[in-house]
Amino acid sequence: MRIAIDAMGGDHAPEVVVEGTLTSARQLADVHHLLVGDQARIDPLLKAGGPVPSNLQVVHASQIIEMGESPVDALRKKRDNSISVCARMVRDGKADGYISAGNTGGAVAAATYYLRQLEGVKRAGIAVPMPSAHGRCIVIDVGANPNCKPIPLLQYGIMASIYAKEVLKVQGVPRVGLLNVGTEAGKGSSMMKEVFTRFERLHLGLNFVGNVEGLDVFRGTCDVVVCDGFVGNVLLKAGEACGELLINEFRKSLPADASPEAKALIEAGCRRAEERTDYAEVGGAPLLGVKGLCVISHGRSNARAIVNAIRYAREFTENKVNDKIVEQLRKVGIWGRLSGWFGEAGDDE
Repeated sequence: MRIAIDAMGGDHAPEVVVEGTLTSARQLADVHHLLVGDQARIDPLLKAGGPVPSNLQVVHASQIIEMGESPVDALRKKRDNSISVCARMVRDGKADGYISAGNTGGAVAAATYYLRQLEGVKRAGIAVPMPSAHGRCIVIDVGANPNCKPIPLLQYGIMASIYAKEVLKVQGVPRVGLLNVGTEAGKGSSMMKEVFTRFERLHLGLNFVGNVEGLDVFRGTCDVVVCDGFVGNVLLKAGEACGELLINEFRKSLPADASPEAKALIEAGCRRAEERTDYAEVGGAPLLGVKGLCVISHGRSNARAIVNAIRYAREFTENKVNDKIVEQLRKVGIWGRLSGWFGEAGDDE
């Protein structure tokens, strides 16, 4: 198995990316790590990290997509950027997937342009595992597709359910909820009502639990929450900021004259909360629906996040998640055509 890692992406690149890749290469002997970026900057970091494992190779890329750049412009004007080199390696069969903590729009655009969508997939979606009372809840989409129609939303539920089962090891059939302004069936816009109806009528192994609200993501009501990329991105950023605020406020609430024992207990509790909300635990979010694999890591990723992103990329590939997505969507397509379920022409784009 071969995983390409964008060495130049992220707030702390290339140092933490090289560190994380070295650690992963020493832990996962069956994964060939392809570190993509400016070789003149990467080589000294590798040498400083000790002996370089035989399953780690540097692939030179002379350009970088900066965080503030337009992804489309950058892909066109900087063809040798590290993200595009990673994506082309997957396209050309030189890697099974790629990971980047750099420009999210650039990673999505490169995957969409070079890898294309899986058979039957209308739109790819970013699936982020968020902390919940019972482990993690996958929210899809969180930014790839801000303007959705019914069929892509339904496909998000199918794809994320398979990912939850095969990679995050959710027990049983993952519960899928549709993010809305209320749990009643009649809530939301006309499109959301249409999506709800289609989810309810689909009886091909999907465990649809109905409409859910934003609070259900954290209460553990379901394992997958489906929404468009605009709403999902707002939910993700608000959830991250809220978690940081509460932990910081809890730390500040301790009286100055508190005993060392009390301070230690409070700090231990804060650290447990930070671990539960730490993006580094899962390392990144897959862009579900493209050929191969694109994993988008947080811009603030540390070395541990890179290690975990590589580990989850390995799980994704080993468990043939894309093959299972295509198989399930074929079943839905056959059933939909036979039942007339797809509705009016054009509403499935």
